[in-house]
Amino acid sequence: MDMNRRDVCKLLGVASLSGLARAKAPRADAATDVRVPVQAHLFKLSEVRLLDGPFKHSQQLNTEYLLKLDPDRLLAWFRRESGLTPKAPVYGGWESETVWGDHYSLPGAILGFYLSSMANSYQGTGDEPTRKLILERLRYTVDQLAECQAAFGDGYLLPTKNGHQIFERVARGEIVTSNPLIDGVWEPTYVLNKLTLGLVDVYNGVGIEKARSVLLAVANWFGTAVLNRLDDAQVQQLLVCEHGSLSESFIDCYRLMEDPKYLDWAKRLNDHAMLDPLSQGRDILDGWHANTQIPKFTGFHNVYLYTGNPQYRKAAFNFWQIVTEDRSWVNGGNSTGEHFFPATQTRERMLASAGPESCNTVNMLRLTETLFTDSVDARLADFYERALYNHILPVHEPKRGMVSYFTSMRPGHYRTCSSEFESFWCCLGTGVQAASRYGMFIYAKGEQKLYVNLFIPSEVSWEEMDTTIRQETSFPDQPSTTFTILTKKERRFSLNLRHPGWIKSESLSLRINGEVQQLASRPGSYVEVNRSWKNGDRVELSLPMELTLEGLRNSDQYGAILYGPILLAGELGAKGITEDEFDQKMDHSAVHTISLAETPVLSGSPAQILSSLQRRESETMSYSLIFPDQKTPISLIPLYRLHFQRYAIYWRIVPTERERLAYREALQDIEGKIARAGSLALDSVIICDDESEKAHGFESVNSTTGTDDECKWRRAAKGGWLSYLVKVQQEKENFLWVEYHGAEIEPNQFSILIDGHRVASEADLKNFDLPVIYGKTYRIPQELTSNRSSVTVKFQSNWPYVTPRIFALRTMRLDVT
Repeated sequence: MDMNRRDVCKLLGVASLSGLARAKAPRADAATDVRVPVQAHLFKLSEVRLLDGPFKHSQQLNTEYLLKLDPDRLLAWFRRESGLTPKAPVYGGWESETVWGDHYSLPGAILGFYLSSMANSYQGTGDEPTRKLILERLRYTVDQLAECQAAFGDGYLLPTKNGHQIFERVARGEIVTSNPLIDGVWEPTYVLNKLTLGLVDVYNGVGIEKARSVLLAVANWFGTAVLNRLDDAQVQQLLVCEHGSLSESFIDCYRLMEDPKYLDWAKRLNDHAMLDPLSQGRDILDGWHANTQIPKFTGFHNVYLYTGNPQYRKAAFNFWQIVTEDRSWVNGGNSTGEHFFPATQTRERMLASAGPESCNTVNMLRLTETLFTDSVDARLADFYERALYNHILPVHEPKRGMVSYFTSMRPGHYRTCSSEFESFWCCLGTGVQAASRYGMFIYAKGEQKLYVNLFIPSEVSWEEMDTTIRQETSFPDQPSTTFTILTKKERRFSLNLRHPGWIKSESLSLRINGEVQQLASRPGSYVEVNRSWKNGDRVELSLPMELTLEGLRNSDQYGAILYGPILLAGELGAKGITEDEFDQKMDHSAVHTISLAETPVLSGSPAQILSSLQRRESETMSYSLIFPDQKTPISLIPLYRLHFQRYAIYWRIVPTERERLAYREALQDIEGKIARAGSLALDSVIICDDESEKAHGFESVNSTTGTDDECKWRRAAKGGWLSYLVKVQQEKENFLWVEYHGAEIEPNQFSILIDGHRVASEADLKNFDLPVIYGKTYRIPQELTSNRSSVTVKFQSNWPYVTPRIFALRTMRLDVT
């Protein structure tokens, strides 16, 4: 939901932002500034080492990829904008100015992610040659940024095309914003946030002093040259554009310097369109661009930690709860097509091609991390585990470590991955960042307390206790994990082991040095073991896992299968998809999906369905699902192991085998009618085919195209229309055959006209009981074909609605339906 100038004025209760007198930066809140004591701290990445397993493999691939990138190519836009000659050409994709035209690319945005990811990789690897190479790259990159900054001369440092001039106009109060534009240019504040976060990670994680000086110089420029010249209403207008967690960037500066100006700037950089309603617990998220909002709440919570203002804390926790409990899919992701949607549309959105965006979940994990330090709530770790295993790890393919943008929930879909040098989507940036910090949340520490949040093979070095804890596990293939205490002398502390929400009360079991321990714990809490630990002590934790069927929110037609917290996906093969079609340079969509008519349908109660699953004899988790009408069973494996093929995450479920067969018969009947229509057609338009549409006199206003079920479609939107000239029989009865899709998400209302005469009016065409392409016939009045060999068929959308997706158009001799 984009907000324009008038929307912001209305929100703030003012007549016109341009007419406001600019005041000197007032304080954004009146709370007493205090540093809030946290309950736990996460370990530094340098204190955690991943051991062999899927996360270490993914992280190693990620580091190898990062080292393939040329800093000079990532720096090209910075040098160009500072008046220096680029040393190498820019990368392709979103880094290039040719994506959507000069004003609609996102040049230079990946560099901030690169800085963060390289700094994280430097800390996370124990390989000294790799650390040395990363250090050389980071020093060089920071030196080059400092050179660009010096060329500007005032601390400014952005790769945004004409960005300096844009912010000069902003500082004068000439603020034209939408989401995602400031003065017609794509997200300069977002790029600023990623750059500053990257510089912080380089300084904190690697210790490069120049990174801090570059960071503070650009922060001082933005604070003095922009923020101090705007009043609060104008700052709110500036924040309409996506800006990540910009207030967090200034809290980082405050942490480094303890200069109150950074805290004052941080308090002003909070979007009240989100802060105010969410602090009151109001869910106003429908229609909003999801990843624009999520990082804001990480910023809010950081501001809370340094002001003590409870409004910021309430907003952050309320938002987290609303998104994770009411707006998330089974894999922990949220939204479709990058936007939050009404709960009533869950079934429709599940069938969308563009499922949850990777960026969203990466940022939800960052939010979860900061909330955990403030609360030490095991339920936060439950969400983190589900999202990490079932969304973040799966989007990293296991051959080169490339990253997926969307993970569709639709049965029969598949993921495509970024190319190495021609994509550079936002999800590539957050993707490489996520893989570089897998060790961030496995452990946390309090005063003489160690918290184990995740069951991932790893070692953590606890400096305060002069102790190392080694976790060895093949979880989730085996339902257990073992901890070994490594210490030079006996130490007393509490080992707090998460009792996951997916394990029933009293089902968790624990052995210390082989002796069974009596436990009193409940799901969604921690088992606390307080004792004096000596070198070599072993703690064995059993993690009994069960198969469960989790229904789709607000629908009884679909469900997903999990083993413990692990999402099991059906392997549906890669027929018709070439290997290079999984590697996308620009587009991140999958076009070779199969029809829902070709995907499995389950029947029975949840207990009956789960009992039909048979675990295979294998060291890794794998199940077989047998169908009465299929020769071979379908394999179910963890989604994070399923790559380069179609999948089923949510399964269509009907109560009985009889209903399943009836459903199949209905689908076959639809396919039969479509085939019959093709054989009896007088004339056919091949939608989106240039030759066919040209031959049929295609015209349109405000029409769009796409592909679903491997078929192309066209629709008209918001008062737009599309028309074709088609053949008819003179002096005889004719019928119009139009193919739509049962899974039609967009509210539609439209008319069909023949040579200007309305022959049909339709509204809300959809059929989610049969969510496939289907055909519908319309009788053409005989008087409209008198002495005519062809007629013009027009689909006119009614403002502000759209027409449905139109997959095929034919004229017929008979009514096929």
